[in-house]
Amino acid sequence: MPLEDERDALDDTARHFLASGDGQPVGTARLLMQPDGTARIGRVAVLAACRGRGVGAALMRHIEDLTTAPIIVLDAQTRALPFYQGLGYEPSGEVFLEAGIPHRHMRKVRRSI
Repeated sequence: MPLEDERDALDDTARHFLASGDGQPVGTARLLMQPDGTARIGRVAVLAACRGRGVGAALMRHIEDLTTAPIIVLDAQTRALPFYQGLGYEPSGEVFLEAGIPHRHMRKVRRSI
């Protein structure tokens, strides 16, 4: 994502997460609680050199463990759909562009919290 699209007005109200490895930042994400009680995860990113090592999955599980929201939503780049589907998220709606990159809405309904 372009740097100018990364920061937005929601950053001040979001809970931010940082994954580290060997004392260095390797991944990040943020969590927003929506007015209807749904949790929204966004800005998920893992350094290219660290992908495929479980960093993203561990980061997502950590965030999920910290929220009691019954529904978690996110907007995934289409190339990352298999990653999120492996974590139990289901795609919905049509492909749309965000910052010129194809995305799909995804959601996970948690049976027990």
